[in-house]
Amino acid sequence: MCGTLEVVTPAPLLEGRGLFRGADKPRLAATATLQMARAKTYGFLVGGDLIVVMGFWPLADGREEVFLLGRPACEVGPHMPLLARRARLILARRLQCGVVGFVGLVRIGHAPGSRLARIAGFAKAGEAGGFELWER
Repeated sequence: MCGTLEVVTPAPLLEGRGLFRGADKPRLAATATLQMARAKTYGFLVGGDLIVVMGFWPLADGREEVFLLGRPACEVGPHMPLLARRARLILARRLQCGVVGFVGLVRIGHAPGSRLARIAGFAKAGEAGGFELWER
């Protein structure tokens, strides 16, 4: 997969749903689809192919929960430096729009997710229910 990294908003819903790894679990897939449909989303495309969806779900305290869906690391990895820079710019822009902070959940032991959270400027705030809690 080669080409330049393009960012579109909203992310294409049907293609984004295809990135959800729990698609074999209908209830989880339906929940993920609903979340993507109602959230503010950004799609990262390379050569016209969607490789990552970054979404923001509003929380009651003024923060937003950040969620990511992506292709396997071997496909996303070559684009990670530019993807991380663009993600940081999007986070900064969301803060300018009145969001007071961000929360992210990463499955415990999912090294790529923890690494991406650190790269994006999040700090680990604890663990609960099989997830690491990251805040920015």
